[in-house]
Amino acid sequence: CHLKKSLRTFSLDNIQTIQTQKESAKDIAESKLEEHFESAFGIFSGKADKTAILKFSYPHAKYIEKEQWHPEQKGEWHGDHYILTLPYNNPTELIMDILKYGAAVEVIEPEKLKQAVTKEINKMSNIYKN
Repeated sequence: CHLKKSLRTFSLDNIQTIQTQKESAKDIAESKLEEHFESAFGIFSGKADKTAILKFSYPHAKYIEKEQWHPEQKGEWHGDHYILTLPYNNPTELIMDILKYGAAVEVIEPEKLKQAVTKEINKMSNIYKN
């Protein structure tokens, strides 16, 4: 992004206007692109700076074991629970993926992610209280 002078991800369907620039595009090393766009979970790029630890209960756990959420994820069984560890940066998409498993998943760490998921669950619950 020339305006922000940094790497950005743009959703093509949200671009409303475009203009050509007089300056040429900058060559960026592939290693820097990979670090920025591939080190963290999901579509929100940026260098992964946090690690999520998620605990899945059976029977969902047997399916999670076979899924790839991130190339650098780690998973291991603890009895009938599957613990998934993965790097992330922006939690937005990760929270959405966590919520789709409902009570079959628990955020173990970090506390800030656990609080964000709890806040969203409470907001959802308030919609259906009547």
